[in-house]
Amino acid sequence: MSISLAVKVTKPILISRLLTNTGEVLAEILGLSFTPSLEANEYVNQEWVTATSEDLTADSNFIGIKIAGEPETAPMFVSNHDWTHAGEVGRGEFAIVDVGGGRTPLDFAIAAAVAAAIGRAHRSEIEDYLPYFTPLLEQSADDFVAAIKVRDKFDDYRQAASVFHKSNYAERVSNTG
Repeated sequence: MSISLAVKVTKPILISRLLTNTGEVLAEILGLSFTPSLEANEYVNQEWVTATSEDLTADSNFIGIKIAGEPETAPMFVSNHDWTHAGEVGRGEFAIVDVGGGRTPLDFAIAAAVAAAIGRAHRSEIEDYLPYFTPLLEQSADDFVAAIKVRDKFDDYRQAASVFHKSNYAERVSNTG
């Protein structure tokens, strides 16, 4: 089962700006004392290589966002498809952000940060169809960040991601329980 978040996009996603915004949101979500340096990779010929694309559109390859030097990656793509939102039905483009294959606490945190950064930049709702991250299927990027961020401060993103994952998992279990 894929754990992913969808965010409606209104224009191409500039990858360099996404990296900056995602780093800031990741620091906010994890309560970090610093903003991690992020990098983008592109999935080409069945392997991840350094991204050469400037933006992400429905015609782009998969893009993976990760902390520089770390293996955890949030793969994403933009898809054109039919959608239903607040009673409206139409066609639109959505960024689909997956939790990386390792599903480590840091994979979850990076995926959440990428989706929130896109949501803030495009003033779009975060859609979590399971729902996995919060009990809500859809909410604003700011509400999403407020609901999932850790309350403590950290100097280590792995330690913070572990607390992030444990606290959000405990919250989900208590809400379904």
